[in-house]
Amino acid sequence: MAGMNGVVSVFPNEKRILHTTRSWDFMGFSQQVQRATSESDVIIGVLDTGIWPESQSFNDEGLSPPPDKWKGICQDANNITCNNKIIGARYYKSDGFFGSNDIISPRDSEGHGTHTASTAAGRLVNRANLFGLGAGTARGGVPSARIAVYKICWSDGCSDADILAAFDDAIADGVDIISLSVGSRTPKDYFSDSIAIGAFHAMRNGILTVTSAGNQGPRRATITNFSPWTLSVAASTIDRKFFTGVKLGNDVVYEGVSINTFDLKNETYPMIYGGDAPNPIGNYTSSSSRICLQGSLDPNLVKGKIVLCDRFVTGEGPLIAGAVGALLRDNSPKDVAFSFVLPASHLDLVDGSKIFVYINSTSNATATIFKSNEVNDTRAPYVASFSSRGPNPITPEILKPDLSAPGVDIVAAWSLASPVSQSKGDNRWVPFNIISGTSMACPHVSAAAAYIKSFHPTWSPSAIKSSLITTASPMSSGMNSDAEFAYGSGHLNPIKAINPGLIYDSSEVDYINFLCGQGYDTRFLQQVTRDNATCSAGTNGTVLSDLNYPSFAVFTSSSTTVRRVFNRTVTNVGSPMATYRARVTFPTRTARVRVNPNVLSFTSVGQKLSFQVTIEGTMDASMVSGSLVWDDGVHKARSPIGGKYLLHCFLLALLTTKAASDDHLFQSNANANRKSYIVYMGDRLKDGASTALLHSSMVQDVFGSESKTVLYSYKKSFNGFVVDLTEEEAQKMAGMKGVVSVFPNEKRKLHTTRSWDFMGFPQQVERATRESDVIIGVLDTGIWPESLSFDDKGLGPPPSKWKGSCQFKPQDNFTCNNKIIGAKYYRSGGLFLPDDLESPRDSDGHGTHTASTAAGNLVYGASLYGFGSGTARGGVPSARIAVYKICWPDGCQDADILAGFDDAISDGVDIISISVGGGRTRDYFEDAIDIASFHAMKNGILTVSSAGNEGPGRSTISNFSPWSLSVAASTIDRKFSTKVQLGNNKIYEGVSINTFDLKNKTYPMIYGGDAPNTTTASSRSSRLCFSNSLNKNLVKGKIVLCDAIRANGIGALLAGAAGTVVRDQDSIDYSNLFPLPASCFNTVDGRNIFQYVNSTSAPTATIFRSSEVNDSLAPYIISFSSRARYISTRGSHSSSVVFNFSCFFNSRRQQVRDIQHNLRNINVLSSCFWCSCLR
Repeated sequence: MAGMNGVVSVFPNEKRILHTTRSWDFMGFSQQVQRATSESDVIIGVLDTGIWPESQSFNDEGLSPPPDKWKGICQDANNITCNNKIIGARYYKSDGFFGSNDIISPRDSEGHGTHTASTAAGRLVNRANLFGLGAGTARGGVPSARIAVYKICWSDGCSDADILAAFDDAIADGVDIISLSVGSRTPKDYFSDSIAIGAFHAMRNGILTVTSAGNQGPRRATITNFSPWTLSVAASTIDRKFFTGVKLGNDVVYEGVSINTFDLKNETYPMIYGGDAPNPIGNYTSSSSRICLQGSLDPNLVKGKIVLCDRFVTGEGPLIAGAVGALLRDNSPKDVAFSFVLPASHLDLVDGSKIFVYINSTSNATATIFKSNEVNDTRAPYVASFSSRGPNPITPEILKPDLSAPGVDIVAAWSLASPVSQSKGDNRWVPFNIISGTSMACPHVSAAAAYIKSFHPTWSPSAIKSSLITTASPMSSGMNSDAEFAYGSGHLNPIKAINPGLIYDSSEVDYINFLCGQGYDTRFLQQVTRDNATCSAGTNGTVLSDLNYPSFAVFTSSSTTVRRVFNRTVTNVGSPMATYRARVTFPTRTARVRVNPNVLSFTSVGQKLSFQVTIEGTMDASMVSGSLVWDDGVHKARSPIGGKYLLHCFLLALLTTKAASDDHLFQSNANANRKSYIVYMGDRLKDGASTALLHSSMVQDVFGSESKTVLYSYKKSFNGFVVDLTEEEAQKMAGMKGVVSVFPNEKRKLHTTRSWDFMGFPQQVERATRESDVIIGVLDTGIWPESLSFDDKGLGPPPSKWKGSCQFKPQDNFTCNNKIIGAKYYRSGGLFLPDDLESPRDSDGHGTHTASTAAGNLVYGASLYGFGSGTARGGVPSARIAVYKICWPDGCQDADILAGFDDAISDGVDIISISVGGGRTRDYFEDAIDIASFHAMKNGILTVSSAGNEGPGRSTISNFSPWSLSVAASTIDRKFSTKVQLGNNKIYEGVSINTFDLKNKTYPMIYGGDAPNTTTASSRSSRLCFSNSLNKNLVKGKIVLCDAIRANGIGALLAGAAGTVVRDQDSIDYSNLFPLPASCFNTVDGRNIFQYVNSTSAPTATIFRSSEVNDSLAPYIISFSSRARYISTRGSHSSSVVFNFSCFFNSRRQQVRDIQHNLRNINVLSSCFWCSCLR
């Protein structure tokens, strides 16, 4: 479809998510503000969850019929009617599937759309409140404006197809402003994003689209609506906060955050800690009950009590268990209050810990939870923690978000079909509600845009946007560490926006030139615009900073001198005769900003004058917050300047031209010996038979008359083959027609569950009936089919899409079933070691472990000699498993990895799981996993890969292609500790999983360095306890102290030791298994043990069996987990060019194509790497 004539782009119809009023008065926008008579002619199109038309906020009293320009309809269903306020309403559901609570009409069953519509254009409603909280007059910013409703969001989200359909209708219907409080979880290229596409066509028709920034903050580069033709809005606070007091039985009162409308009338109730009340039904443990997940609490213990929970949850878990209330303690921000389904208060860890201590200090702990109270927040406005931050992930030169507006604790109209907390069991049905989100900020700006439109009906979308940005009230970078990348130009100021003095106007042509600079070509843009839009040589790659945008963004490294030139043009919309002077603020000692000319003299309204801003120097801070203000004494047009290190979000690389003789592509020793190479040729040919012939002919062309066999042909899902070549032959093969890359067939290494409960994913989680149709392809060491984890009881036959097979030999007694529906094995070299099982059967254990973690059945009473006891289960126990054995005792060959992928894609798997990696850093299309996962992606299959076990050093991640999902390893809330008691009765607690029981018996001790095997080793190696390094005569029957964990106890075991105590400088934050009793210590305790061994002639010790302990710090990244990488390929070079790569560099289409084309001729030397841009 993407290749057909006229098609601009093809992308999946994905689901988007909703970004969820004293606000107008707080901004100084009172009821008595000056209004234009044409306000009632302005139409705001609200794309959201629909509307509750009976709300008093949408009363049409005093409003005339809709303006003549209106061409929309009221799609009537389920007793909904429009009026002179709600002048149009439509709904969209492209897939035709409705949830049980969905109302099949424009009527709002969720509340979100009613809230945003009334915030933008609701009528005045006196005495609005939520059970007395937030009481006052509810009103929209433009109460006389009309509302057109486009219901695009349902219980299962907001699909791209419905979003585009709504844009299509809204533009044709005649709306003036589009308000869209919806976004995706991840950023997309402009023309693969439904909102950016819809907004682009709205702009072409003179309509400004206002969007929410997103609720993924406070992480940087999380903004998802950022196209330059839209206005992106961050969420900030107002001067009202809600607190909820908790009084304990000892009369101590703690103040938490929530919107609690329940009144317990000061009655006290017994208290209990969730961790002390696990539900035995379902085998829940304290680790899940402490965070109060649904079903995890024992009703017999919790009913009628106030429960203390260790995580911010909805409260449904305590409610279902019969709790009277809930106290939630965690370290998440407390700058926003939420409603809960029962009396609740959200506390920080300090107060939460004091409450926990109180509960454990008495057998009769009691408490009461007060109704919330309102307090004044004198620090407001500041950006909310949840509000998504910049920088712009596609075009960092365009500062995003644009500005901020109130989005915290906003009172507005609500749907009577949705309870206050939107949770099951909540029976509070209200006409007004208090909620927070960038969704609430967006309609404030939509209203302000409509307000400007009512005074200036001929202004373009960019002119309206400019007036809002340049008149925003400055905000403090001291209160908001991300400065302009958090709040844009500042806080919304609607009154000043109608008279900005100067505007930065942009037309469709300016945006076309911008897109040319982004790398889009003429043909592509003409398909978008259906006109003669053209990219000239002068616009390709040169205008990114020259789009006439009312803000400036600069990115560099701290040590690099930068010079950026911005060309801008302003239009006078203030006084006819006016002289503006430039005033620059840029607080850095190492860079300066020059404006030329710095005085602009106008002689008429509408006159345009141009100027140039030059920023040069170096950054002496990671974030610099500045501004340019044009001031004529009456008007102040302020443009923000955001400066930022590259360290946070960008890669600064030196791309150095290489000599023609450079052979870095292959990076192998120059020798005549042949070794296995992979020849990659891109996408598959339609005819598999002709593909094999092509491969054979290519090999013959290289070898001539010499007979040479193709080891493996890839022809099902992509095109390539494996053959033994010398380096010179590989170079010759690389130059042949159709060859993308040639690279060595290297070996990878394996990256080696109470985990599901810890993540809040209990056995009783809601599951789709289609789970059993999902097939996970596991590329690993094979599988042990007899394990109870792979029992197929209750499973039907494999889904009809499955095309795989079960490859085994009769003597192996290996069979598949309805759980393990396929199994294959690969050994491209054909050489098996004595211990290899020539079948998909697992002789290592790794593959069985990973497969059962992903999709194993429930196995009760699982444990390792009593450790980790509980129910073992995979995340999707009904899913099917397809096994591809690619790893053997000597590693995992690239050729076998590719063969496994090739079959898995063809067989019909849905997900590929591969816990393999390592080897040297290679270009994407010289890496077997990257190549194969690319073709998996092309076939709709997600590849999930392990990050690697080379941490904690940076630049160690080995699987990092953007089309795969790379997973780091983190801890759960369970640790295993192993104590060692010395002969002096001192006990030290180390880390290991020790299943051996010495029954408290003590053994002599010896230091490995004092027991070298004189025939093979020295004390330098014996202290590390490597194999054969220890003297058996000295070590046998003793506990040996070793100086390194990497020997894994093998050397001590072979020497006859009774146990081993290991001290290591490396992080000991995880437990290892050893072949004998063992415990690992840090350097401090290890030194104390070493001193004891040397302090007496008869040192002794015993090693206890391990014990399980709770790790309250979890989750955190484990030390061995590989970290983000630096590009580190080095080689000879003759000239250097500096490039800035954005986090999502695919938007630089032509530049990236050029870079990819020249990868063989360049070398990349890294100077820094992006961090926060990685999601």
